Amino acid sequence: MKEFGLGVKTGSGLPKESPGIVDYYNSATRDSYQSAMIYASFGQQGKYTALQLAQYAATLASHGKRMKPLLVDHTTDAEGNVVTNMKPEVLNEIDLPDSYWRTIENGMAQVKVEGFDNVRYDFYRKTGTSQQQGVGKRKFVENAVFISFAPQDKPKLAVAVIVPDGGYGGWGAAPIARKIFDAYDAEVGLTDAGPRPPLGSNAGDRYDAAALRGRRPRLMSDPLPSRPCQASVPPRCCGRAGGLSFFTPRLC
Repeated sequence: MKEFGLGVKTGSGLPKESPGIVDYYNSATRDSYQSAMIYASFGQQGKYTALQLAQYAATLASHGKRMKPLLVDHTTDAEGNVVTNMKPEVLNEIDLPDSYWRTIENGMAQVKVEGFDNVRYDFYRKTGTSQQQGVGKRKFVENAVFISFAPQDKPKLAVAVIVPDGGYGGWGAAPIARKIFDAYDAEVGLTDAGPRPPLGSNAGDRYDAAALRGRRPRLMSDPLPSRPCQASVPPRCCGRAGGLSFFTPRLC
């Protein structure tokens, strides 16, 4: 589990990051190893962050390379000179036969979800419903969970969505992931055809009404910013101004 990034920190460097909880061992000692394996097969008694699940999805997409999440592409000084370049880093590699990865992908390709009608890219996905202890009369709260990566042949983007009290992942979290994929597709491109024209540029670029569960289709006519985001460092923190340039995470 830890080789896949479950039950360990992602390596992002975020303060107070949770390593998650893998509690299958208690089930094995209390009941049996067979019951623990059953629980592990569908994630019962596992507690993970959205970033861990995104890293996990990216590891599946790359057939075993667990990448260190990079939140910053490079840093600059007050004159705009590059001070530090961040480079992709492989934390560990999982050596499994290719047939194992294909079996996982074959299963993920058959998962039924809402909100992905009329996409121009193919994708692998998995839904989930995470239970946590409820409050008052509610014994359990069901959180919607969804992981995915696209496109299928040469993955570029992995996404994980958790919606507290969102119900089933197939309809509570998947439509949100669709918006993330569409935003990336419009700005960077998920296919060899390159970035997609902004949503709303023609009559065909509408979300399917059924995917929105009966609500009126909404157009997204404004394209995403084409320039990188910038964040200035207050001069008082280090005696001089600086900047951080953020980038879109990739799988390699």
